[in-house]
Amino acid sequence: PEVIVAALALNPGMSVADIGAGTGYMVSRLSKAVGEDGMVIAIDTSSEMVKYLSDRAVELGPAKIHPKHVGYDDPELQPDSVDRVLT
Repeated sequence: PEVIVAALALNPGMSVADIGAGTGYMVSRLSKAVGEDGMVIAIDTSSEMVKYLSDRAVELGPAKIHPKHVGYDDPELQPDSVDRVLT
């Protein structure tokens, strides 16, 4: 995980999307990298995982965590809406 976060070259205040966030394994690490002024959009196709992430959002901080349920064929991210994307 540390190598992945380092490769993303995240800075405090950035926004990052984790596509396929699952249980939030990487969400917490991304959150620490972008800090309390940053945002992590935790995207998943499983409504159960999105609920799980919603329930743990404060624990996964310090960044703002935005769990998002999407279909299999579209992560529903607008162009230039985030600084980095992890898939």
